[in-house]
Amino acid sequence: MTEEQNAFWRQYLATLPANQRPTDDQVVVDTLSHHTVRANEVATLVSLNKKKAHCRLRSSLEEQNAVVPQNGQYKVVLNGHQRPVCIVKITKVSYCPFNQVSAEFAAREGEGDGSYQCWHEAHWGYFSQYAKTHGLHFDEQSDVVLEEFEKVYPL
Repeated sequence: MTEEQNAFWRQYLATLPANQRPTDDQVVVDTLSHHTVRANEVATLVSLNKKKAHCRLRSSLEEQNAVVPQNGQYKVVLNGHQRPVCIVKITKVSYCPFNQVSAEFAAREGEGDGSYQCWHEAHWGYFSQYAKTHGLHFDEQSDVVLEEFEKVYPL
């Protein structure tokens, strides 16, 4: 965590009673996208409480040696310039094949027009390109990681 990111986390902790403060090992930082402009858009949607879920290609987590999301974990959501925008708490993590993601989950992602079709097309394009660029396999049966969360700071 950078100094700025850590200060943002500390500001959140200061809003909580001492006995309800999560520990530092319960927080990660994340941009929710590899592209600067897209990371800015996504961070804004989360900050506005329009985006309450996020999906990742499971093999990308393994390829990046990334922290696997966990229920109860906190995430400092960063914009494309690595600056903190808000903090969310992960409420549910699940795994399923890409072609079994529900319309309800797609709507919780809060992007595009909210339809499953829009979600499928956007994620198919992104995951296909990501897999190709990083030498990973991706098809309709590839596992994805589904994260659901609630914004906790700022309220």
